[in-house]
Amino acid sequence: MLMATLLCADPPTLLPQPQTLDSCKSLSSLKQLHAQILKSPNPSDPSLFARLVSSYGRLGDLNAAAMVFEQSPQDPDAFLFNSLIQSHVSNSSFLRPLEVYAQMLSCGAVPNKYTFPHLFKACAASSQASCGSQLHAQVIKLGFWGNQFVGAALADMYMKNGEVGEARKVFDGMVDRDVVAWNTMLTGYSQNGRPEEALEVYDRMRQVGVAVDYVAVASVLAACSQLRQINLGSWLHSWVLKTGFAADVVVATALVDMYANCGELRLAKQVFKEMSSKDLIAWNCLICWCAETGLTVDAFELFVEMQRCGLKPNGSSLAGVLPAVAQFGSLKLGKSCHGFIVRNVLDADEFVMTALMDVYAKSGDLSVARKLFDTMSTRSVVSWSAMISGYGAHGCGAEAVSLFDKMLAHKIQPNYITYIGVLSACVHAGYVEKGRLYFQQMVRDHRINARLQHYTCMVDLLGRAGLLDEAMDLIKEMPFEASPDIWGALLGACRIHGNVELAKYAADRLFELNPSDPGFYVLLSNIYAAADMWSEVRRVRGVMRDLGLRKPAGWSSIEIGSYVHSFISGDKSHSDSDEIYKKLDELTGTTKRAGYVPKTEVVLHDVEDDVKESVLSSHSEKLAMSYGLLRLTPCVPIRIMKNLRTCEDCHAFAKFVSKVTCREIILRDAVRFHHIKDGVCTCSDYW
Repeated sequence: MLMATLLCADPPTLLPQPQTLDSCKSLSSLKQLHAQILKSPNPSDPSLFARLVSSYGRLGDLNAAAMVFEQSPQDPDAFLFNSLIQSHVSNSSFLRPLEVYAQMLSCGAVPNKYTFPHLFKACAASSQASCGSQLHAQVIKLGFWGNQFVGAALADMYMKNGEVGEARKVFDGMVDRDVVAWNTMLTGYSQNGRPEEALEVYDRMRQVGVAVDYVAVASVLAACSQLRQINLGSWLHSWVLKTGFAADVVVATALVDMYANCGELRLAKQVFKEMSSKDLIAWNCLICWCAETGLTVDAFELFVEMQRCGLKPNGSSLAGVLPAVAQFGSLKLGKSCHGFIVRNVLDADEFVMTALMDVYAKSGDLSVARKLFDTMSTRSVVSWSAMISGYGAHGCGAEAVSLFDKMLAHKIQPNYITYIGVLSACVHAGYVEKGRLYFQQMVRDHRINARLQHYTCMVDLLGRAGLLDEAMDLIKEMPFEASPDIWGALLGACRIHGNVELAKYAADRLFELNPSDPGFYVLLSNIYAAADMWSEVRRVRGVMRDLGLRKPAGWSSIEIGSYVHSFISGDKSHSDSDEIYKKLDELTGTTKRAGYVPKTEVVLHDVEDDVKESVLSSHSEKLAMSYGLLRLTPCVPIRIMKNLRTCEDCHAFAKFVSKVTCREIILRDAVRFHHIKDGVCTCSDYW
């Protein structure tokens, strides 16, 4: 087809000049020039065919580039081979260049200094470190070791394959180092998580007088971000404003990332707002940071605004916004994102689908999450770990353990996150023996060093099961200091089992490590109250007053239609408040006749039982539940999100409501999900 198109062109009078080929903007104009070359009396200039190959490659037609290469009237030389190698690399075809190079050697063509930079780029992009090492030997053999372009490309190849030491040897052996070589080391150290060495390279660059460009500035800012060195980062910000580098989108995006990672999201947003132009990477960067810091609404608004600005989201965009949607727990929003993913053919991206799977799991629809998992064409350890964690959070311990065993059977190597997921599942299901086994197996069989999160799971597991001495022994045996999470887990276990002395010890450690968290004071106060130690309750509450600490307000929310309705205990601000309380009174009467008895012991105030029952009667979960029954169709589960742990009374009430109304209730609290149906909860009251 291509040859027929070319031969139909009118016969030219002159061969086109090489620079004319280089300036072609479209395939149609290039094919016309190609036809002129073929119809000329003597189309044998090898440079023209090499430029044709390069031009076809530049315009994305690799088939035409390969055809021109094969039809060259003379034996291909290094120039022609280099053109074909470059064409493949520029079109992200990274394995074919190595085959072309092997063909080059077999044909007797001698590589030159322009051959290797493209080959090293192909090795870097395709993670072919072994091939890169063989090419390194070829470079030495052919005498191109001292060439600065070859050296920089070789160092870059080693850096991108994680061979930092080899990259440094190449760099140190270079006689002439231009800014590209310096930037290769600076960027490589930063991208390999060695920010201190990146800053050392930057200092050396300044000492020897190398001109700093936008690539170097962006890499230094990335190092500052990793080290959270906001002082150096702010100084660089001032410097780039003076030099004009701030107008570069790469530098500006690096500034956004640096400020956000240093906890200054306000400054990150300001830099982003002042950017004269914003590419997809810049938008994705800020979306991800908003999502990670819990600014769910901000993340989603940015996602929508980005599309209004004419930018089409990619996999990274979705991987950034989906965690925010998952945190928000909105099933409607999750389904909207799912539709967007399917419409934009992003459902082949494993990381996007894993994030979507997490959205469904955290929105209470575990069945859809599992369907997505089962239909994924590729599943890495990330996907398996997410599904295992999802089962664990929903209290489906048997399913989590079964999936973990299936993962091992598929020869998928678990990582430390996988073990956090399966140990958490054991915590929620009370699988003490399995938890012990997995903890040992993690270190013994998979050579994964136990981290603080793993120890937190084990302390929580043992503590909930009443094995407080064993939990305390484990804390003492840890190779590092216990974190607030670990002492918090022990304190929570002391509340469950009424161990006041150990609770006081754990609380003292917590107050040393984190004296400004009101949750721990409240938990200790509740433990004293449950033990009728009211003088200690007053003392703890006095300390909280002196420190200016307040108990966090509890709220529950329910999504109905396009709106999320939130309630606090005793809330009468809702427009349908009268109707809600009427429904709640009706439910209370019906559930009491069915056997519900208010658990007044959970009200930890020194008041009479009738007052306690009055306090319990309008908890936020009960208001949300009542509104759901009023407004949702009978076949739709009632999904409630709560920011704190649900109390035992609301949990018991929900079980009776599910039984007398024949409705499924899915309650997500601060720790886990409760799936309540026909009066039974998946937690089996173990929480």
